Amino acid sequence: MKVPVADPSRFMRNVFGSIFLARNIEMQTVENGCQASIALERENFNLACLALELGDMHATELLSRAHAAAYQAKHHGRNHVIAHQ
Repeated sequence: MKVPVADPSRFMRNVFGSIFLARNIEMQTVENGCQASIALERENFNLACLALELGDMHATELLSRAHAAAYQAKHHGRNHVIAHQ
Protein backbone atom coordinates (compact mmCIF):
# COMPACT_ATOMS: atom_id res chain seq x y z
CA MET A 1 0.00 0.00 0.00
CA LYS A 2 1.19 3.49 -0.83
CA VAL A 3 -0.18 6.72 0.67
CA PRO A 4 0.50 10.43 0.06
CA VAL A 5 0.40 12.48 3.27
CA ALA A 6 -0.34 16.13 2.46
CA ASP A 7 -0.35 18.56 5.35
CA PRO A 8 1.26 21.99 5.86
CA SER A 9 2.13 20.97 9.44
CA ARG A 10 5.43 19.13 9.80
CA PHE A 11 4.15 17.79 13.13
CA MET A 12 1.11 16.17 11.50
CA ARG A 13 3.20 14.73 8.66
CA ASN A 14 5.48 13.17 11.29
CA VAL A 15 2.51 11.78 13.27
CA PHE A 16 1.04 10.10 10.21
CA GLY A 17 4.52 9.03 9.13
CA SER A 18 5.03 7.22 12.43
CA ILE A 19 1.67 5.48 12.15
CA PHE A 20 2.26 4.33 8.57
CA LEU A 21 5.88 3.33 9.23
CA ALA A 22 4.79 1.13 12.15
CA ARG A 23 2.42 -0.66 9.77
CA ASN A 24 4.95 -0.98 6.92
CA ILE A 25 2.93 1.34 4.68
CA GLU A 26 4.92 3.23 2.09
CA MET A 27 4.20 6.95 2.03
CA GLN A 28 5.22 10.19 0.45
CA THR A 29 4.91 13.44 2.40
CA VAL A 30 4.16 16.82 0.83
CA GLU A 31 3.45 20.25 2.30
CA ASN A 32 0.81 21.76 0.02
CA GLY A 33 -1.77 21.15 -2.69
CA CYS A 34 0.56 21.83 -5.61
CA GLN A 35 3.07 19.26 -4.36
CA ALA A 36 0.22 16.80 -3.74
CA SER A 37 -1.08 17.37 -7.30
CA ILE A 38 2.33 16.58 -8.73
CA ALA A 39 2.63 13.44 -6.58
CA LEU A 40 -0.84 12.27 -7.67
CA GLU A 41 0.08 12.80 -11.33
CA ARG A 42 3.32 10.83 -11.08
CA GLU A 43 2.29 7.85 -8.99
CA ASN A 44 -0.64 5.60 -8.19
CA PHE A 45 -1.74 5.60 -4.57
CA ASN A 46 -4.12 3.32 -2.69
CA LEU A 47 -5.29 5.98 -0.26
CA ALA A 48 -4.80 9.72 0.30
CA CYS A 49 -4.25 11.32 3.70
CA LEU A 50 -4.96 15.04 3.24
CA ALA A 51 -5.42 18.03 5.49
CA LEU A 52 -8.54 19.95 4.50
CA GLU A 53 -6.60 23.20 4.09
CA LEU A 54 -3.38 22.68 2.17
CA GLY A 55 -2.16 26.27 2.11
CA ASP A 56 -2.53 26.89 -1.61
CA MET A 57 -5.83 25.04 -2.10
CA HIS A 58 -8.53 23.15 -0.23
CA ALA A 59 -8.42 19.35 -0.27
CA THR A 60 -11.78 19.21 -2.06
CA GLU A 61 -10.30 21.21 -4.97
CA LEU A 62 -7.33 18.84 -5.12
CA LEU A 63 -9.57 15.78 -5.15
CA SER A 64 -11.86 17.30 -7.81
CA ARG A 65 -8.86 17.96 -10.05
CA ALA A 66 -7.48 14.46 -9.48
CA HIS A 67 -10.87 12.90 -10.24
CA ALA A 68 -11.24 14.94 -13.45
CA ALA A 69 -7.73 14.00 -14.58
CA ALA A 70 -8.38 10.30 -13.90
CA TYR A 71 -11.67 10.46 -15.81
CA GLN A 72 -9.99 12.12 -18.80
CA ALA A 73 -7.19 9.56 -18.79
CA LYS A 74 -9.65 6.66 -18.63
CA HIS A 75 -12.12 7.89 -21.24
CA HIS A 76 -9.91 9.87 -23.59
CA GLY A 77 -6.55 8.15 -23.27
CA ARG A 78 -4.72 11.22 -22.03
CA ASN A 79 -3.44 12.47 -18.72
CA HIS A 80 -4.29 16.11 -17.97
CA VAL A 81 -2.18 18.12 -15.60
CA ILE A 82 -3.92 18.74 -12.29
CA ALA A 83 -1.20 20.88 -10.68
CA HIS A 84 -2.37 24.21 -9.26
CA GLN A 85 -0.61 27.28 -10.61
